[in-house]
Amino acid sequence: MDAIYFNNTPAINYGVVFLEDTYKELRKPAKVKEGLTNNWPDQNGTERDVATRVLETRTLTVPIMVEGTSEADFNLKHQAFVDWIVTAGYFDLKVQRTNRIYRLIYSDVSDYKDYYDHCTFNLILFDDYPHLKTPYA
Repeated sequence: MDAIYFNNTPAINYGVVFLEDTYKELRKPAKVKEGLTNNWPDQNGTERDVATRVLETRTLTVPIMVEGTSEADFNLKHQAFVDWIVTAGYFDLKVQRTNRIYRLIYSDVSDYKDYYDHCTFNLILFDDYPHLKTPYA
């Protein structure tokens, strides 16, 4: 299993398992913000200032499962994860497989499904620092 950490805590400590498409979501490039442009009336095309390009915040939709070994264990892990992620502010998601550390903040969840000893949902996170390329080490 790949090593994935919330700050320095293994995700599995919260019972968090990252599902299919997680890595695709993390590798998705950020959109470029609209920069300075000039559409000269007497020239073809648009002149763009590419020296000052900056990136938009990425909205990541990361599919996860929170699971426990029993309903009681699931309840404890689920509550601990929800309490932490909602109040964490910015946190580092350290992902060995992509060799990156992402600086993220919680926004919301979608497609929440609750079962006896686990739940699945999309964790919606903002990446306000898509330009950072901090290596996993």
